[in-house]
Amino acid sequence: MYKKLTKLFPLLVIAFLVAAISLVVAQVTRQQAEIDLSSIATLNKNRATPGPTRTPAPDETPIPTYAPVPLDGPTLWSGEAESLSCYPDGLDRITMIDSGTKRYTNHVLGYSFDCPVGWRVDNHAVPYYTRFFDENFRLDVTVEEAGAGARGRYMTNTISAVRRLVVSDKIIRARPYEIRAVEYIRPLIDGIERDMNCYTYYFITHRDFVYTMQLKTNEANFETMKTHMEALLTSFQPEDIQTIDLNEKIQAVDLAHDLTLAHENKTLSIPANSFMMGVYLSESYRIEDLEKSLNQKIGTQMFYKPINLGYDSYTTKLLNLNKLPIVTFLYEEAGKSDNKAVLQNILGGVYDAPLSDWAQNIAQLGASVFIRPGNEMNDYWADWCLGNNFNDPDLYKLAFIHIVNIFKSAGATNAYFVWNPNHKQDPKYNWNDAAMFYPGDAFVDFVGLTYYNYGYGNFKSFDVLYEDYYWEYARAYYKKPLIIGEYGTVEQGGNKAKWIEEMFAIIPEKYPNIKLAVWFDAKHSAGSRYDMRINTSKDSLAAFKEGMNQPPVIKQLINTP
Repeated sequence: MYKKLTKLFPLLVIAFLVAAISLVVAQVTRQQAEIDLSSIATLNKNRATPGPTRTPAPDETPIPTYAPVPLDGPTLWSGEAESLSCYPDGLDRITMIDSGTKRYTNHVLGYSFDCPVGWRVDNHAVPYYTRFFDENFRLDVTVEEAGAGARGRYMTNTISAVRRLVVSDKIIRARPYEIRAVEYIRPLIDGIERDMNCYTYYFITHRDFVYTMQLKTNEANFETMKTHMEALLTSFQPEDIQTIDLNEKIQAVDLAHDLTLAHENKTLSIPANSFMMGVYLSESYRIEDLEKSLNQKIGTQMFYKPINLGYDSYTTKLLNLNKLPIVTFLYEEAGKSDNKAVLQNILGGVYDAPLSDWAQNIAQLGASVFIRPGNEMNDYWADWCLGNNFNDPDLYKLAFIHIVNIFKSAGATNAYFVWNPNHKQDPKYNWNDAAMFYPGDAFVDFVGLTYYNYGYGNFKSFDVLYEDYYWEYARAYYKKPLIIGEYGTVEQGGNKAKWIEEMFAIIPEKYPNIKLAVWFDAKHSAGSRYDMRINTSKDSLAAFKEGMNQPPVIKQLINTP
């Protein structure tokens, strides 16, 4: 036995050394792979311009290239602060007072106050709001113009949705300006890291203005922030409002550009001064009937899907027809009428399975698919509006980011995300402006516009509807291509055929940053008198058919060479 072991010993030593070397090599390789993946994730996280993707072979294991963005306030606010806008210089100013204090002055809204040097300032949307924040809080400042009789109504309407959560409501200062402080606390929400659930509204009334500050922090920092706010409020001063042309800078920029999204199977190509025409149909499958009546192909189709349902193969069908699918995720569960907790459910992972099903299927398509989550969040009709979500726009933005995380983690880099508010906010207060809900440039590929001509006694041309709207979004969401997510016109009160004719002519020349437009080819709602369908008259159908014949109108995807 001993002799046998003696003969085997050299072999055993060699085997041991080979195994040890293999283990070391594997460990080094694994560490190197982790380093490489981290670098790729950082690059993908910071992607500003959509790029091509490659569909893995069936037997190939995809390499993850995306590190999910943490769902927490400070990360969100930092990303928002890096978003681009295009405003004239001189809208606001920061002046150093001493080593620990700086003074912020907003010239376009008319106020100033002192704050600690360490507070970060997000002024990318300064005509609408300015944010101050660090790791432990955020403070959003808006201004509302309201006469003496409307000030109380404004404050009542602002806090009505959170009245049941209020723990303190008192006047903390009467002179020189009345300051009312309203504190409320909401439950902690699953899925939000380092959740901050303690809020205070500070309403400062002066003449016809209510300067509104919403503080958000956590219980541990609540008293510290109160101390900071006392100093800030003591230094607060109304300032003269300066009249500034907000369009001066953006209108000097050439917004005509090519748009190309190339993927393995299909390419979306829209040259400068061109746009792709699309439709929404209440019965999606009737798109081919509509094309026959127009004698033209339609380039893109939008359809709605409840948030709790998985992948719809109609997406694949559209791509096979060389049409770009635009999927609007309604933040509603199929067959459910009350969806007020939908944002909390998204953040808590309730819909991760159907969303992952969408992401995994889209990742294999080799063509662009547009995803439009929770549109018109700034309108009261939506269950995901501010009033149903503790008056905190962060919840909408974090839910949007969570969905983007799911798609990017699945390798669906061919999914492009459309952020689409309504043209108006309801309630019509500045804390409900669309800008408050923007999740940041890193998560939005296209910005959507929605504006209908409801006609009758208020018939408006396309140009009247969209001119100011276009420039507002071009400057506020700079370098983001625009799409019209929904639009249309009725016959009543004007000339629908002429409206359509002018629309086709004016988009490519006057509004070149609009790269897609989706006509709502249906009644605006069941039983509605607002009939937006293309064929409400022979003249409107003929005008649309003629418009589709124009060279700037892109009608299909192309096969990738």
